[in-house]
Amino acid sequence: MPWKYALVKVGTEEWPEIDVAEPICMLCEIYDLTGNGKFTAHCSARIQTPGDLKRAYDDVQRDGINEWFYNNGTFTYDHKTGHWNYKYNDDVEIEEDL
Repeated sequence: MPWKYALVKVGTEEWPEIDVAEPICMLCEIYDLTGNGKFTAHCSARIQTPGDLKRAYDDVQRDGINEWFYNNGTFTYDHKTGHWNYKYNDDVEIEEDL
């Protein structure tokens, strides 16, 4: 199953006094579950080696910020676990070929 690292947008931090909004992002691994070129599944990135860090850097430099998940669902932060939870929008159909 194809996968890559991505800097996934999970929210926006607003700075109204200077009219700026910055994306809040999480480093993830994203997956194309069906091989159709659509990366519709994700998990937190596991960086365990310098090679992993280089691949993550290269993928993010190439692809920029991934907004697909932000535009197709809702992230909520769980302060107890320190993790972002995700729920797809009701109208999003995800194909899985596991």
